[in-house]
Amino acid sequence: MTSDLKENFLNIWDRLGEWVLYAALLILPVFSLPYTIFPVELNKSYLTFFLIILSGILYLSSILRTGEFSLSKNLLYPLILLLVVIFATSSFFSMSSHVSWTGLGYEPGSFNSFVFFALVLFLASLLINEEAKSIKVFIAVFSSIAILFVLQVFQSIFNVELFSWIGSAPTASVIGSWNELGIFSSLVLLMSLIFFDFLPSSGLKVFAGVVGALAFFLTAFVNFMLIWWVLGVFLIIFIAYLYSRTRSRSGIFRAPLLFLLLVILFIVVRPLGFYIVNSLGISFIEVKPSWSATLQIVWSAVKENPVLGSGPNTFVYDWFKYRPHDVVNSPLWQVRFNTGVGFLPTLIQGVGISGGLLLIAFLLFFIWYGFKSLVVEPSKISFLLIASFVGALYLWVFAVIYPVGFFLMFMAFLFTGMFLGLATASGIIDSIKISLFERTGQSFISALVLIFLMVLGLSWLYVLGKNYYGAYRYGIAVEALSRGNYDRSADNLERAIKYSPKDRYYRTFTDIKLIKVQEIVVMSGVPNDERAIQFRDRMGAAVEVAQKAIDLNPADPFNWSNKGRVYEAIVPLRISDSVPAISKFDYEESFKRFPTSPEAYFAIARVELAQGKINESREFLKKAIAIKKDFAPAYFLTAQIEAQSGNLDGAIRSTEIAAALSSEKDIGVLFQLGLLYYQAQRLDEARAAFEQAIKANRNYANARYFLGLIYYMQGNPDASREQFKKIAELNPNNGEVRLILANLSQGKPPLDGISPPGPQPEKRKNLPIEESSQ
Repeated sequence: MTSDLKENFLNIWDRLGEWVLYAALLILPVFSLPYTIFPVELNKSYLTFFLIILSGILYLSSILRTGEFSLSKNLLYPLILLLVVIFATSSFFSMSSHVSWTGLGYEPGSFNSFVFFALVLFLASLLINEEAKSIKVFIAVFSSIAILFVLQVFQSIFNVELFSWIGSAPTASVIGSWNELGIFSSLVLLMSLIFFDFLPSSGLKVFAGVVGALAFFLTAFVNFMLIWWVLGVFLIIFIAYLYSRTRSRSGIFRAPLLFLLLVILFIVVRPLGFYIVNSLGISFIEVKPSWSATLQIVWSAVKENPVLGSGPNTFVYDWFKYRPHDVVNSPLWQVRFNTGVGFLPTLIQGVGISGGLLLIAFLLFFIWYGFKSLVVEPSKISFLLIASFVGALYLWVFAVIYPVGFFLMFMAFLFTGMFLGLATASGIIDSIKISLFERTGQSFISALVLIFLMVLGLSWLYVLGKNYYGAYRYGIAVEALSRGNYDRSADNLERAIKYSPKDRYYRTFTDIKLIKVQEIVVMSGVPNDERAIQFRDRMGAAVEVAQKAIDLNPADPFNWSNKGRVYEAIVPLRISDSVPAISKFDYEESFKRFPTSPEAYFAIARVELAQGKINESREFLKKAIAIKKDFAPAYFLTAQIEAQSGNLDGAIRSTEIAAALSSEKDIGVLFQLGLLYYQAQRLDEARAAFEQAIKANRNYANARYFLGLIYYMQGNPDASREQFKKIAELNPNNGEVRLILANLSQGKPPLDGISPPGPQPEKRKNLPIEESSQ
């Protein structure tokens, strides 16, 4: 290899990390894969990890060759490093270190993610420290929004399902949530306006104008009012800044003013935005905790752990403990909120006062550097510097007021780092040039440190690869479980757990182990001794995987209730007095971690009932209802208890309450109410309840069965025959239904020759029809 070729190769190698970064910015906004249970968020976050860490390793290798680099002398560096220390310490003492260190991988609030964001900030400030490089960054981002626009038009307007794994809804997007699409598109709109306003006539100016128009249309598609307000404020400040720099009134009548008027139009004439989205058939509702609820959770967490908080990424567990009481009685009472109203307020819950103060200091110094950059003499300031600062600040504002995801936080740190790099290159922030290999001893230590960091990066990639493979296998396992392929599901779960043990994986594995236990219970043709051995082995395996979920994450109430469910399943077998005691203990532990939910008390009531302890079961049902007044399952179980106790009137009253409180589609409650009316010979009311159940589910065969009997009793054999014909379609192999249809065609009562000699349908041990589809 000649010296020139070698030099060219080394130059390309030195810039390879930079080009990986550009590629990441082009690909990431539109990237998703049909793997894992979170095909957009999780796949996008792991590709971000892989590409940026690879870029960092390549950059370190270039430093190892050149032996020098320039480092910005700013206060954001030490602040971000202190935050990393706080995150590490808080994760170590977290209520759930398992969740705080890594989580599933796509959560932006974990220690792993925050260390990565710190890397992004450092890397962007070191790599993107020239105007030519920053232009490539913006071109990559602008190009991605153009691709995203095309994909979204096919998805939202033409209803073409390009990616089946994200769904067919018009609001499905490869970038993440619908509102995040709006935030990203409005960010690009803002930066493209800066480009369009500052650039002279050129192809890049035209490109920026086109991108701005596309980004505006995407923002209008989303029509998120919070975006309009924030975008409007930023445009007003930007126009004021332009006026202050040009000193000319004519200078403000440019593109930013036009778009500001459009934004104001969407704010003032709200029906305009609704008309656009409704005409496209777009409807999107997002639920999140309010400011008051978030502050209540943050305050409660900080009171309990003032310095370090509850631990990164643990908002959901404090939500379980401290959520407002009005949420319990709302339709959102079962929603598992992993973040509060905004990402940064959520972080304060996780890292306490120390982390909160450092975050505030970080943002204040960032704003100070930005202000300092904007007021320098025009010869030093660049529109690229303005664009990077405004883009970063825009995303930081949304990080405060909205629960942004991993990708948008990655972009916030990237633009922050790029701003530092450009400000340092412009001389606004001082820098220091570091030469690593000037002296022999220093050279050895420097080379050792660089090689160590590269090995650390490769090790990080290896761990992330294992975690992703685990998530990939878990996705296959969940799909196989939904299809009833239990062996394939178990095989993939074992692989997922081998590479990346997660409590979520163990909970799903528990479901399969319980299915295996139930298979032994109902198995016939096997000697009792062999059944007992298999039962003991399979039950032990179910308990083991359930316990491992608790060992990994004892803070999650669902891990405790998961184990309680394992023991509850065998309470009716009366194997040992300790079985119900263990089940109750696990449910009580679940309640300690989720005291605002009635489900633990309801589960204990089931355990007591399985032992024949009626009074004890009633008491726990009352406790469940005391927590949630409209908890329909508790009323339903109360109704069953009263019916079994001979108190039919009491059972009807309880079920009437449950039916009134539950949704129209709670067909179980409606069917139970209809059956109780039927037993009490209140046929008109029974008919109404069964008709409502069928309206909710037209294939509900047992409701049609009793409705058909009622129609006959009330002198309408034709209507009765129609019900049983429908049942025959749903259950063609049911001999009793065929006999009933034969009886009706011959003018006989439907149950002639069936009951008697057999018992009446409402008194049988099992329902008359085995439902084929509900």
